[in-house]
Amino acid sequence: MTEATFVYGDGCGFCTWWPADVDERTALRTVGFSDCTDVAELVRDAVEFLRQFEDDERIRERSSQWVADNRGRLGTSLSKTPPARQQSDDG
Repeated sequence: MTEATFVYGDGCGFCTWWPADVDERTALRTVGFSDCTDVAELVRDAVEFLRQFEDDERIRERSSQWVADNRGRLGTSLSKTPPARQQSDDG
């Protein structure tokens, strides 16, 4: 069995805020997209897990749309400098 992994968009301040919280509260491994070496396997595992739930697609689409629609507002209080930007700012 593969280790459960939380993959996040490490180029987005709002998206980068979540892994720190996930690290503190769960046993999930956190990995930014820029550090993913086998994204296909991670996506396949996540999709397989989520498909076991009856309302998976409806919940996933509504949640993603809500976050996308409110990312600017959410990012004002739930954000930090993404690692991908820190690296590029250093040179």
